[in-house]
Amino acid sequence: MALFFSGRLFFWKCIPWRRSLLAFVWTLLPWAIFANCSVSCIPTFNHSIGTEGFYIISPSDLLSDPDCDPLDFHVIVFDEGGVPSGDTIDCRHEGQSITAQLFETASGNSCITQIDVFDLLPPTIMGGDTLIDCGLPTEPDILGYPGVLDNCTSLDTSDLDYDDVITNYNCLEIVNGDTLNALIQRTWTTTDDAGNQGQFIQLIKIRKTTV
Repeated sequence: MALFFSGRLFFWKCIPWRRSLLAFVWTLLPWAIFANCSVSCIPTFNHSIGTEGFYIISPSDLLSDPDCDPLDFHVIVFDEGGVPSGDTIDCRHEGQSITAQLFETASGNSCITQIDVFDLLPPTIMGGDTLIDCGLPTEPDILGYPGVLDNCTSLDTSDLDYDDVITNYNCLEIVNGDTLNALIQRTWTTTDDAGNQGQFIQLIKIRKTTV
């Protein structure tokens, strides 16, 4: 046993980098002993609702201490009336300043962040260009309306407005291979409940009537 111990001691003394190893361990020791998670939140968190119409608040969104592991926490969101909604904000919270409470699951300790919820996404108007013969009606009730979609507001064709700019070609004009008498640039617009405006430009090509 003495020989074995002496051999190990001799081996340790003969390692040329033993001092560097000890210095490295000594450097890590205070971090290992004193590193600690402080349950603290950022004071405010602003978020704009995306195309999905909701957002899941994660602990990493709210934690202010980098030593904390987000997996050790969970979030509960409360609306302005104090009603909890799990860990999710959605279109119901648009325009509100609500509260998110972050809990350390093991200890129950918690902190609070104020969340301001916005909807900054404009509606999407979906359509295409149209080619018609000269003399045919150009009203939307005849040609049709584009589709409209928004992340938070329920919109339909009755929420659409349009404005026409008409260009007449007295000598006819070839546009993308079509000989046109006129071109209507129809600009569609709509606005959601948050005041975001969507726009779409439709080209209505009026071609020379063929016999």
